[in-house]
Amino acid sequence: MKLFYCMECQDLVKLVTTHTRSCECGQIKGIYIDNLNAKFCSKSNNYFLVGFANQTVTDAVNSYFKLGSPDGWGINFSAFVIPEPCETFIRVTEEEFEKVSKNDLH
Repeated sequence: MKLFYCMECQDLVKLVTTHTRSCECGQIKGIYIDNLNAKFCSKSNNYFLVGFANQTVTDAVNSYFKLGSPDGWGINFSAFVIPEPCETFIRVTEEEFEKVSKNDLH
Protein backbone atom coordinates (compact mmCIF):
# COMPACT_ATOMS: atom_id res chain seq x y z
CA MET A 1 0.00 0.00 0.00
CA LYS A 2 1.42 3.38 -1.03
CA LEU A 3 0.85 6.58 0.90
CA PHE A 4 2.43 9.99 1.13
CA TYR A 5 3.00 12.19 4.15
CA CYS A 6 2.86 15.97 3.82
CA MET A 7 5.12 17.71 6.31
CA GLU A 8 3.21 20.98 5.75
CA CYS A 9 -0.20 19.79 6.99
CA GLN A 10 0.91 16.48 8.58
CA ASP A 11 -1.60 14.56 6.48
CA LEU A 12 -0.95 10.89 5.65
CA VAL A 13 -2.83 9.98 2.47
CA LYS A 14 -3.50 6.51 1.05
CA LEU A 15 -3.65 6.35 -2.74
CA VAL A 16 -6.47 4.69 -4.69
CA THR A 17 -7.03 3.77 -8.35
CA THR A 18 -10.42 5.45 -8.75
CA HIS A 19 -9.49 9.11 -8.26
CA THR A 20 -6.78 11.55 -7.32
CA ARG A 21 -6.22 12.08 -3.61
CA SER A 22 -4.45 15.04 -2.07
CA CYS A 23 -3.32 16.17 1.35
CA GLU A 24 -5.36 18.68 3.33
CA CYS A 25 -3.26 21.68 2.25
CA GLY A 26 -3.11 20.60 -1.41
CA GLN A 27 0.68 20.50 -1.66
CA ILE A 28 0.76 16.85 -2.79
CA LYS A 29 -1.58 14.70 -4.86
CA GLY A 30 -1.34 11.20 -6.21
CA ILE A 31 -3.11 8.24 -7.79
CA TYR A 32 -2.50 4.55 -8.39
CA ILE A 33 -2.39 3.97 -12.14
CA ASP A 34 -2.73 0.20 -11.71
CA ASN A 35 -2.50 -2.26 -8.80
CA LEU A 36 1.24 -1.65 -8.34
CA ASN A 37 2.29 1.66 -9.88
CA ALA A 38 1.47 5.15 -8.66
CA LYS A 39 2.29 8.70 -9.69
CA PHE A 40 2.26 11.87 -7.65
CA CYS A 41 3.19 15.52 -7.88
CA SER A 42 4.22 17.92 -5.16
CA LYS A 43 4.56 21.69 -5.03
CA SER A 44 7.48 21.33 -2.58
CA ASN A 45 9.93 18.79 -1.23
CA ASN A 46 8.21 18.76 2.17
CA TYR A 47 6.91 15.21 1.93
CA PHE A 48 7.99 11.63 2.16
CA LEU A 49 6.63 8.45 0.66
CA VAL A 50 5.33 5.66 2.90
CA GLY A 51 4.63 1.99 2.30
CA PHE A 52 2.65 -0.49 4.36
CA ALA A 53 3.52 -4.15 3.83
CA ASN A 54 0.01 -5.28 2.88
CA GLN A 55 0.22 -8.81 4.26
CA THR A 56 1.41 -7.55 7.65
CA VAL A 57 -1.60 -5.21 7.84
CA THR A 58 -3.94 -8.11 7.04
CA ASP A 59 -2.18 -10.33 9.60
CA ALA A 60 -2.41 -7.62 12.27
CA VAL A 61 -6.13 -7.10 11.69
CA ASN A 62 -6.78 -10.85 11.75
CA SER A 63 -4.76 -11.22 14.97
CA TYR A 64 -6.68 -8.38 16.55
CA PHE A 65 -10.04 -9.94 15.72
CA LYS A 66 -8.85 -13.34 16.90
CA LEU A 67 -6.84 -12.39 20.00
CA GLY A 68 -7.74 -8.81 20.81
CA SER A 69 -5.09 -6.45 22.06
CA PRO A 70 -3.77 -7.89 25.33
CA ASP A 71 -1.48 -4.96 26.16
CA GLY A 72 -3.73 -2.16 24.94
CA TRP A 73 -1.24 -0.94 22.33
CA GLY A 74 -2.73 -2.76 19.36
CA ILE A 75 -1.05 -5.11 16.92
CA ASN A 76 2.04 -3.96 15.00
CA PHE A 77 2.46 -4.17 11.25
CA SER A 78 5.30 -3.17 8.93
CA ALA A 79 5.54 0.33 7.52
CA PHE A 80 8.54 1.91 5.82
CA VAL A 81 9.73 5.09 4.15
CA ILE A 82 9.98 4.54 0.40
CA PRO A 83 13.26 5.86 -1.01
CA GLU A 84 13.31 7.96 -4.13
CA PRO A 85 13.62 7.42 -6.95
CA CYS A 86 11.20 4.51 -6.85
CA GLU A 87 10.23 2.62 -10.01
CA THR A 88 6.64 2.08 -8.82
CA PHE A 89 5.96 5.46 -7.12
CA ILE A 90 7.02 8.17 -9.54
CA ARG A 91 7.08 11.93 -9.02
CA VAL A 92 5.93 13.83 -12.11
CA THR A 93 5.31 17.48 -12.90
CA GLU A 94 1.87 18.93 -12.28
CA GLU A 95 1.25 19.06 -16.04
CA GLU A 96 2.24 15.40 -16.45
CA PHE A 97 0.10 14.46 -13.47
CA GLU A 98 -2.99 16.08 -14.95
CA LYS A 99 -2.55 13.99 -18.13
CA VAL A 100 -1.92 10.80 -16.13
CA SER A 101 -4.87 11.23 -13.79
CA LYS A 102 -7.29 11.93 -16.67
CA ASN A 103 -5.98 9.11 -18.90
CA ASP A 104 -5.67 6.48 -16.20
CA LEU A 105 -9.18 6.97 -14.82
CA HIS A 106 -10.75 5.69 -18.05
